[in-house]
Amino acid sequence: MHFCLWVDDMARTYDPAKYAANPEKFAAYGKKYREKHKEKERLRHKIYKQNNKDKHAEGERRRRARKRNSGFEYYSLEQVLEKYGIICYLCNKEIDLKASRRVGRLGWEKGLHIDHVIQISKGGPDTLENVRPTHGLCNLERNSIYMVQLG
Repeated sequence: MHFCLWVDDMARTYDPAKYAANPEKFAAYGKKYREKHKEKERLRHKIYKQNNKDKHAEGERRRRARKRNSGFEYYSLEQVLEKYGIICYLCNKEIDLKASRRVGRLGWEKGLHIDHVIQISKGGPDTLENVRPTHGLCNLERNSIYMVQLG
């Protein structure tokens, strides 16, 4: 099966079998391309990050877990809510799923945050079993208490 990709306004075909047969060749080509087009790649990454904040955050969590060798698995927000419900595990009150999840926006305090029971920075894995739904404010207060204990 071939896929059509648009690169630099030109259609290019992508054959997964061809890539699988020689991944080093394609990795070297990608590295060379990124080095040659640093500014273009930096801008592309910045735009992607702005348009896909949730995906970018997921990738950052996985990167931190891999860096600490604590493990990770792919899970979705829907899986977290299905498994644990919409009750904040810290204060046992219902989470407002319509409230903003971004700190500083109106109502963010009661909005949904996903908290790691054992923080990644303390060796906890980024897995479905190690996350729970919380209010935004409960999550930040828990983390600020943790930071004060460290200091």
